[in-house]
Amino acid sequence: MPGVAHVKRCDQCRQSKKKCDQVEPVCGRCERLGLRCGGAVVNRFKFIPEKFERTPNALVPRNNREKCEQMRAGLVIVQNPPSESMRVATGFVSVLESPTISYDLNLLGIFFKTLPQRLDSSPALRTSVAALTKLYCSRRGQGDLTLALRHQGIAMKDIRAALQNPAEAHTPNTVLAIYVITVSQYLLHEIDLPSVPHLQVIAYLLDDAMKKGWIKDFDKDMLLCFYFGIMWEAMANHEMTLDPLFLENLAPYISPIPEGATDQDLDRSPGIYSMGRMPRWLSNPIIYHKQISEAYDMYYALLPTLRKALSTARAAREAPNADFEARKTLSRVLVQHSMMTVVCALLNKAARRVDDRGGKLLPHMTDFCNDIIEMAKLSVEFKPIASATLPETIIDVWGIMDPGPEKDKLEAALWEYCGQTTPKWLARAEKLAWCMEEQYLLSLEVAKLKI
Repeated sequence: MPGVAHVKRCDQCRQSKKKCDQVEPVCGRCERLGLRCGGAVVNRFKFIPEKFERTPNALVPRNNREKCEQMRAGLVIVQNPPSESMRVATGFVSVLESPTISYDLNLLGIFFKTLPQRLDSSPALRTSVAALTKLYCSRRGQGDLTLALRHQGIAMKDIRAALQNPAEAHTPNTVLAIYVITVSQYLLHEIDLPSVPHLQVIAYLLDDAMKKGWIKDFDKDMLLCFYFGIMWEAMANHEMTLDPLFLENLAPYISPIPEGATDQDLDRSPGIYSMGRMPRWLSNPIIYHKQISEAYDMYYALLPTLRKALSTARAAREAPNADFEARKTLSRVLVQHSMMTVVCALLNKAARRVDDRGGKLLPHMTDFCNDIIEMAKLSVEFKPIASATLPETIIDVWGIMDPGPEKDKLEAALWEYCGQTTPKWLARAEKLAWCMEEQYLLSLEVAKLKI
């Protein structure tokens, strides 16, 4: 019997046979009772009896008459069942596209682009992705935790087998499998905030690949994806520990150094080379004040172009019958603009430590605040994949701003954007502010010793 959509509510309200206000990510009843709510993301169905009519050959449902006529005419379409890899990929993408997800899995770029092909060629990656999908669903109350943990064990077994196989041990697919299972392990503990361990692991593996010469097996797009994720965390999250030269050593594998370029040329050119040096510069704002000041002027000059691009992309997206390409363009511009805003805000704070240029730098922070609030409003429709940078953008700038109305506006935007997970984000922002203060004090001591 066919089903028709009947009710949409969360599992907790459905099991208790209570009304659900369908608020996401947590409905009112679950929030009041302190229950784990997965949001009203499951369609429930009621079944209605079909009506039959007698035909010369059989009792045929009216709504199946056309299909039966095709069968009699020999027009039967046979579809092959989806492969295991395709089922895993479909389940994984469905989790990422869930509008209630509040955790960014940080698997971007070419990983999504070639996901089905990679799953076919790597059992370890396939089982790791399946384990992550099952675990996420179980944590949201939409699956069996025991089954999810069993998938974790299967994935770990396949990864061990890949590491023991010389043909698979040093390959991008095995690195991705380890990366995914690390994210999955973190979800067992915390689901709402981006984690550092998986980026720390991928940085360690890429460092090993550079030292042993198999870094060339990675696609440049994939390396670029990981590069910006690691760089972001290295600048703004002080739980991330890296070799100070790691990003600078990785950059040539993504984009070769221009012939004849000096270190000063690379410092003064916007791109992965100057960005890769920012974690080192920000760690000692006094010694590297000249580089920080020049980099700030360079990247701040790019913001008007990004604001104009955002305005154009927004207009194209809001036009009637806007196509998918317009939506994708807006998403891409939001990510670029949000990352550049954080870069400028961090450089602004570090530059003002030594020279605030007669008070000219501080008003720029108000502009950054207004830009971020606008981007947060625009990015809601892209949750979780393309909007993943916005919570971190908000807390990074909030953490380094001086108390005032702009900081209060940012905090209000974060509460609206992240809901009940906001206190955890604010705690992380406060730690960023504390770490930057400690770095400044340490750089003062180093400067005194040199004098």
